[in-house]
Amino acid sequence: MAFKPQTALSKNSDKNSLPAARGLPRSWDDIATGHLVIAQESLEYGWHEAIVLDRKGDTFILQYRDYPHLPKFARQRTGVALMCSADNEQSWNEIASGHLVIAQESAKDGWWEAIVSDRKANSLTLRFRDYQTLPKIVRHRSAIALMYRANEGHRPAAGVQQA
Repeated sequence: MAFKPQTALSKNSDKNSLPAARGLPRSWDDIATGHLVIAQESLEYGWHEAIVLDRKGDTFILQYRDYPHLPKFARQRTGVALMCSADNEQSWNEIASGHLVIAQESAKDGWWEAIVSDRKANSLTLRFRDYQTLPKIVRHRSAIALMYRANEGHRPAAGVQQA
């Protein structure tokens, strides 16, 4: 059902196509048109890659990267997560045990909220917050996204800190 990412990010002149992704923002203030972010679809369907089409203050107009046939949508900062880019050591170094992050389940199954239980070099041991009966998983930093810190009302489990 989804288009291949290369198709979704084509640079053709079709005004209905997505613009080419122009990288990952390093901070919330850096988010701009063309950046790749992770956007929450819903509690039931998790989070997915999206391209920023426009920004007005703390509101972002987005389009799902792998589902360009779906309509554009708006999200506040609290509904957007930043992927851990390789050159953003500060954000990565702030992640610790107990933090709430967004972790990629798989390319097909999207991203889900997860709690960090351990950190070693460039990987985290996690458990999916809403699926605690599942076994713990290990993810490389490239499969982790950071939630907006001021988002205290986003149902973190008791004792969970947001990274």
